[in-house]
Amino acid sequence: MGIKNKLFKEYASLPSEQRKTFRLHSWYSMAEGTLFGTFVLNEFVFIKSLKGNDYLMGLLFTFSMAVFTLLLFGNEILRRNQNKKKLLRRTALITRLPLLIFLVFPTHLSSYIENPIWYFLFLLIILIYYMSTPVTLPTVNLLLRSSYGNKHFGVLYGYANTINKTFALLATFCFGILLDHNYFIFKWIYPIIGLIGIAGIWSLSNISYTPQLINSINKGLFVSVGNSIKTMCKILKRNRPFLNFEISFFLYGIAFMITVTVITFFMEKHLHLNYTSISAYKNLGAFVTILCMPFFGRFMGNTDPRRYSRIAYMLMAAYIAFVMITEYLPYHFQIGEYKIYYTLVIAFIIQGIFTAGMAILWYIGSAFFCRNDSLSGDYQSVHLSFVGVRALFAPLIGVYFYQNFGYSFTFAIGIFFLILAIALMYYSQWKRPNPYGNDKE
Repeated sequence: MGIKNKLFKEYASLPSEQRKTFRLHSWYSMAEGTLFGTFVLNEFVFIKSLKGNDYLMGLLFTFSMAVFTLLLFGNEILRRNQNKKKLLRRTALITRLPLLIFLVFPTHLSSYIENPIWYFLFLLIILIYYMSTPVTLPTVNLLLRSSYGNKHFGVLYGYANTINKTFALLATFCFGILLDHNYFIFKWIYPIIGLIGIAGIWSLSNISYTPQLINSINKGLFVSVGNSIKTMCKILKRNRPFLNFEISFFLYGIAFMITVTVITFFMEKHLHLNYTSISAYKNLGAFVTILCMPFFGRFMGNTDPRRYSRIAYMLMAAYIAFVMITEYLPYHFQIGEYKIYYTLVIAFIIQGIFTAGMAILWYIGSAFFCRNDSLSGDYQSVHLSFVGVRALFAPLIGVYFYQNFGYSFTFAIGIFFLILAIALMYYSQWKRPNPYGNDKE
């Protein structure tokens, strides 16, 4: 009750415009949490309900990350576009409405096997959905920072993020149960959440925003993007600790993307888990993440990001190791429809802790290397662009390793890349204790 009263008092003390922003942001968080929680089971729908090809499933995950390569264009388009409301609404309609096409998908597995065009249509619709990321991600941050201000941004963003995670938990749990009752229920659920997604972005677009006056832009889009790439290269050259961090993060990303799709195969093809059990493990990790995020937020603020990243990489390696151990120690018990593996429970608890730390490192880790605030956007562009680059090849390499060498070999390769990333961060902090480099030059 005390927490509820505290939240109410903090909300009541805000200026009316910020209260309105928080309400709109909360509606958006509910909608996006529902979409995210549903799409958590996307890969399982593809291989469990539709019996899709392994490499095509790898592409499905690739789409969610490869779109970050377009952030340079997204940032430049955002900078040039003064009407953020119209930009967001158009993006919502273009990327969410195609989810309605799932209404025409068949409900018999034989239809997919006899006509593989359905698999490619599935992939195309999901790709279009993820194409919203290069526009919505920077726009959301711009609108919220502009409206909340620095004083309340962290607190209000944290509350909205908790709402987001809560709805994601509920969506994953409910969707998992529905899928166990009907493997093809997705053809109705995806169109519904598509409409919810449009409503969420529509809500966000109503946040008041005063466009900043900018000088007329004489340079073409591609010229401006080229200049942004040159700026990014200069940052990496001048700030060696940041370069080390990005290389280590790239190594971590390869480990993550090599193993993430294979863990999906492992849970479905090797352990034969039903949707309810899969959603339970996913929600266990998500619940632990929600509990741990406040701690990691405070810890990151007082820690060299290279030390912080080492801890995150170690947790990731432990998560992969416990999943790998499950192949050799498959001890479990059954509770109703839930199949509980002891080592898998430990793995997802660790995964939840890891995700709490990595969420902060992923979104704002680059800012800790930048003492010049005017360059913070360029630092984050470097960071997220590399995320997209590794997504272009790593998931499919993971599928290749799994098909040719098995689960354990693939998991061991992932752990090896994480060990390299940890070693580089040890070296960087020992060689260059100051994380800032020469970003003022």
